Amino acid sequence: ILSEMLRSMAFQVTDAASGKDALQMVLLAEEADQPFDVAFIDWHMPDMDGMATARCLLTLQGVRIPHLVMVTAYGREEIIHDAHHVGFESILVKPVTPSVLFDAVIRAMGVGKEKEESVVRHEPFPLAHLEGIRGAKVLLVEDNDLNQQVAMELLTEAGLVPRLAENGSVAVDMVQEEPFDVVLMDMQMPVMDGLMATQAIRKLPGFGHLPILAMTANAMAVDREKCLKAGMNDHIPKPIHPEELFAALLRWVPSRRKPGYFPNQTQDVVVATVSSNFSGKKSSISDSLTGIPGLDVQAGIKRVLGKYATYESLLRKYVAGQQGVVALIRTHLAGHDKQDAERVAHTLKGVSGNIGAVRVQELASRIESAIKGGENEAEIDSLLMALDMELQPLLQALQWALEKRDRDQVPVANPVVIDWSVSRSLVARLESLLSEDDAEAANLFEQNRDLLLGLFGKTAEEIGKLIQNYDMEGALAALRQARQIHIE
Repeated sequence: ILSEMLRSMAFQVTDAASGKDALQMVLLAEEADQPFDVAFIDWHMPDMDGMATARCLLTLQGVRIPHLVMVTAYGREEIIHDAHHVGFESILVKPVTPSVLFDAVIRAMGVGKEKEESVVRHEPFPLAHLEGIRGAKVLLVEDNDLNQQVAMELLTEAGLVPRLAENGSVAVDMVQEEPFDVVLMDMQMPVMDGLMATQAIRKLPGFGHLPILAMTANAMAVDREKCLKAGMNDHIPKPIHPEELFAALLRWVPSRRKPGYFPNQTQDVVVATVSSNFSGKKSSISDSLTGIPGLDVQAGIKRVLGKYATYESLLRKYVAGQQGVVALIRTHLAGHDKQDAERVAHTLKGVSGNIGAVRVQELASRIESAIKGGENEAEIDSLLMALDMELQPLLQALQWALEKRDRDQVPVANPVVIDWSVSRSLVARLESLLSEDDAEAANLFEQNRDLLLGLFGKTAEEIGKLIQNYDMEGALAALRQARQIHIE
């Protein structure tokens, strides 16, 4: 059953019925240059138990040894001690749940810098975990367009139905107009911030139990306390990590699936591999970004579930939106508007984290703290100078990489053979999703981009941009017009 869970999480899995079989499989995998990454080994097996199997594995010469995880029905201290002594990196006690199993894989894959370099996990989060909450309606309350895109794409990819409110005031109105299963609330927004919006929602009749989860780059204990005091249920740190977002949703959104989806039995031995390549061709944008100081490309791509096109889109928004941010902070400070200056620094911190701009993120965090803490002007000015010296070269390097990307993208003549019955069904489905304001339209469009370009040409590109900007009404109007011209 462990193998079934792992396969549902998109891992490649091989089963071994005994310790001896496992040893043989590891040797064969090495000969094929496809070594296993993680081995889950049962403690209690006939002939050769888990301890003996691990010892034999670790003595193999010229073989890349997988990370070892013990699976046992007994959590006795001596077993745990012996397992670690032998070389197991972690221990799972039966029954094993899907979430515990996934966490074990992630922990194992994070052990050892050498392994991290060769096994970069770009595959999407195992969305099978979220099967029980698919279709749940999520209200995202966020004012920044870059943060909006990250969150909306993650939620849509997970099979949830997100709606967007650009500030707290709009959110208060929207929760009264339609039912939501959960609210993801940014903290610092114009018009009405997250704390005020949450307090207003809690005062509404019947809204005392609606899950409201804070999404903020402020991770201090005092900030979490403010969230809870205002009536929020939980706290999700920014920049958004898919695993943390999805784990929080699983905690607070009631499951629609009946319990018992995964039985609580386990196989004797499961050897699993995690592919190091994201499905699909790697975008050349990643090559162009190599070597840019202060930019952790892998972290940025991981936050958007390995989608290079999405990451590129975020970079374009970042370059366009952060050009004058230092000057804007200075202007707010000169006008004694510390609250807005702090908010701009806070936003810069969050969006920089989203793309993996770690140095800018750190400086923006220090500036936000300095403004909030009432530091003297000289200290803040020094930090702003340091930020400008870090941010401007980053923006220039990103601009160059994006321009190079545009120059290198030469259209390839690749005519699409159009099946008109399929095309009509596709357009009808896309039209239905857009009319329902369903974010799943974005997935459908991307999956059928080539066909839609073949049908509608440049109009399809315009429709795609409208969907990407969550202008479903505009996209629907453009689609209907294109359908009348090209199909009807």
